[in-house]
Amino acid sequence: MNTRFVKLFLVTLPILVVIDFLWAGIIAIDFYRSQAGDLITMTPNIPPLVLFYLIYTTAITYFVLRPALAARSFKLLLINGALLGLTAYGTYDLVTLGLTPGWTTLLTIVDIIWGIVLTTGVSAIVYSIATRFKI
Repeated sequence: MNTRFVKLFLVTLPILVVIDFLWAGIIAIDFYRSQAGDLITMTPNIPPLVLFYLIYTTAITYFVLRPALAARSFKLLLINGALLGLTAYGTYDLVTLGLTPGWTTLLTIVDIIWGIVLTTGVSAIVYSIATRFKI
């Protein structure tokens, strides 16, 4: 693992966590509660969340930022960011919809769209920072 990867990871992680918290914990919390009811907990289990953010930050850095910065292509970043968001959130939400009573189709659609927006948006922010500050 090279130092550029580590720097990109360290820039990406807090941006991802803050934006996702703003969405899921403040902006859309009432929507999630209305759709998932008791499936949404008020006391999150922190260790799995930490693992998710570490894994997902690694994926964003490796599959989205690294190739886009190497190619100097914002278009590639947008494509790869959207595809990673669709794949990750689509996998989770569709399996959850198929296996979890009470999980709604509307929640699945909104959350997949959020995954695409979050992944692409965070990637775009970090790409801009990386190109501006030559990370």
